[in-house]
Amino acid sequence: MDVAKRIGSQDVSLRQLFPAARMISTPDMTVRRCSADASDCSPGDVFVAGIDDTPADEAAAEAVAGGAIGIITEQLLPVSVPQCIVADAREAYAHLVSELAGKPSQQMLSIGVAGIDGKTSTTLMVAAALRKSGLRVAYNCDLGRSDGIIQDVPRRPLSDAQDLTDWYADASDSGCQVAVVELSEAMLRSHAANGTSFDIMILSGDSDHAYLKSAQGGSLFSEAISHVRSKGLVILNESNAVAAQAAESSDLSILTYGTSQEADVVGRIMERHAGETTFLITAGDTTAAVRSRMTGDWMFHHQLAAAATALVMDFPLETVAAGLSAMEKIPGRMQRVASYTGPQIVLDDADCPERVMATINTLRKELPRRGKIWCIAACDHRRTATHAANLGYITERCSDHLVLTSGVSGTDEFLSLVHEMLDGVVAPAKPQLIANREAAIQWTINKATPNDLVVILGGWCPDSPRTIRAAIDADTKLAEQALERVEAIDDSEPVILPHPALLASM
Repeated sequence: MDVAKRIGSQDVSLRQLFPAARMISTPDMTVRRCSADASDCSPGDVFVAGIDDTPADEAAAEAVAGGAIGIITEQLLPVSVPQCIVADAREAYAHLVSELAGKPSQQMLSIGVAGIDGKTSTTLMVAAALRKSGLRVAYNCDLGRSDGIIQDVPRRPLSDAQDLTDWYADASDSGCQVAVVELSEAMLRSHAANGTSFDIMILSGDSDHAYLKSAQGGSLFSEAISHVRSKGLVILNESNAVAAQAAESSDLSILTYGTSQEADVVGRIMERHAGETTFLITAGDTTAAVRSRMTGDWMFHHQLAAAATALVMDFPLETVAAGLSAMEKIPGRMQRVASYTGPQIVLDDADCPERVMATINTLRKELPRRGKIWCIAACDHRRTATHAANLGYITERCSDHLVLTSGVSGTDEFLSLVHEMLDGVVAPAKPQLIANREAAIQWTINKATPNDLVVILGGWCPDSPRTIRAAIDADTKLAEQALERVEAIDDSEPVILPHPALLASM
């Protein structure tokens, strides 16, 4: 089936679905098939105009020529077929495709994850915790998706109402009891989720992110909360004042997580080691320990969000803790590359200044006393000049050695983009500039000592889950190959070991 067309199992009355709509040339319009792509319309389809950037009158004329028997539009169009005029075509499209599919999101517990940072990690952690509790769980995020049976990495990101409805329908057919979906800002702004009613909405991140202090960023949480059905639940970080304000203005129940004793689910980090964090989760009078291979304060809070979600469903805290402990890694999220004699290597998708600072500061806590942080940061044409300068400032300030290289934009625009990052650097002659990404990774690992840590910060193409995973896998392979060369050199040289008697006297 084309992603732009939905074929329903039963007729849908637009008069009943959109009672406030204005009908032109008909008292009602019955829909069995709808399409948002004018070039894909066939006889019997109802076309929804205004979903893409094509002028509505041109798209409607093409759809009618292809056999469309009706048009859903925001304005009266010069066509001969009946029209249904609605206030928002994207919102109407989302409700219509869901109705045609039989409202699949209502056939299981539906959990949405929204916010600025941590949506992907939180989505995967919630799915892992619930699977460990014995449920069949579907998930959909930036790194891939599952319908509860088959896991895959799609070519296209989840972007519109049709994609979301199709995934829910597949999850329903697979017998899933729970579906967890990452809601991007673009999806919320385009009303792609308007046909979905969520039982639980997780608002990830905290209020320290600069974007949330703007009116546009703050309204993101309100938009996500509007998709939660009555008597639903909002789960949020107790330190996120912006999300809390949005949730409190609704009639929904609120559950908080965090490190403060005022939170409903409380976490406390006990130990940090390279590649491992041990922390306690307390809910009520029950406490359980989690030994996680995913380190960092951000990951710690995402795991608390996952624990809070599972606890709401009355699963034992011990089972939830076991599910979180069993997760070994999330690609590109504080991902470790195994190293025995070379430096530690971490790949992380941090891109905003706040997250970069948190990532590097967390990694510094795991270093030996004389260890250094080597940071490989990518220049990216998608950033504004101010954003790039801020990243340059933060990466220089937080790391001991900074290497700037190419990312999504490739090497062609490297010189112009790198100057934008250098505008924020205090000592612009100090960072190492290496346009070739493979050479930058190899050079940095060669220079770093076994006590050091190399962190590769993003630079991966976000166009789709498949391109993201391919870029992360490519960097992982480059790092592994660089380590192999370093270890091969180390093995070829004699090693002088101190006498045991000297060790005993030290």
